[in-house]
Amino acid sequence: MDEPLRKFHIRTGVLDAPSRHGIAHDDPMRTELSCYRSCTGGPMEEENWTTGPSATRIIECGVADALTRNGVYAASALSDDVRSRATIVWPPRCEPAVRVIDDTNRTLTLDAYINEKKSDPAYASSFIPSTAKPRVRVTDQQALFGADLGMVARGEIEIVDDRERPRR
Repeated sequence: MDEPLRKFHIRTGVLDAPSRHGIAHDDPMRTELSCYRSCTGGPMEEENWTTGPSATRIIECGVADALTRNGVYAASALSDDVRSRATIVWPPRCEPAVRVIDDTNRTLTLDAYINEKKSDPAYASSFIPSTAKPRVRVTDQQALFGADLGMVARGEIEIVDDRERPRR
């Protein structure tokens, strides 16, 4: 296993990482990884990531999906609030997920946080009126291929092109 991959597994405490990469049960690397995890707390404590280019990209994709799903304008006060509170959470023995930490220090899903803010008058202007067309982002392949083509053809569902454009 190369050094960056080894450091990633130590840092994240992924329990099945050695098995995924074909490290035998009697390999000294496996012992080193498990000893390091037990000494540092490893995966037994939730770890939050908010910095770094990969974390930023994962957070932005998760936030953009949640905003689109919940009918929130991309450039709004609620959008800025969600982006500033979003973090990647690594719960024990689970896959990482994008979550929001609210004012009371609770960790919420993006959808739950946005639903809580629907009743807040300060964010009322952040929501797209319900008479607006449902929107599907081009980069959300699951929603794009699951959309009713008849509704798209009739203009009842709007397809939004959110792909990055090369700078000229």
